[in-house]
Amino acid sequence: MLSGINQSSFHVCSIDNAKKFLIAQNNPANNFNPSKYSRFEWFSKNSQLYFCQQVFDASTAADAANLAKYPLADPSDANDSGCGKSGQFAWSQLSLVRR
Repeated sequence: MLSGINQSSFHVCSIDNAKKFLIAQNNPANNFNPSKYSRFEWFSKNSQLYFCQQVFDASTAADAANLAKYPLADPSDANDSGCGKSGQFAWSQLSLVRR
């Protein structure tokens, strides 16, 4: 583990490829929202893959998947905003690392 870096882990509960999101339970040892539920969303643009942790503190998996309560993130300005409950965060770009 890197010194001074908080690491979190998640346990995948379900994946909805049509809506491009997955629901995961936050690990009980996570520093933030332990044992709560998260929704990670993704989209691709120009051969790049982006993800967003749109929900991070839901009480249940069903609650995290509730699109009426937590609408999908807005990917239209992925470099600057659209991610997070209030859309205040940029999306994170994923990069393939070959070993």
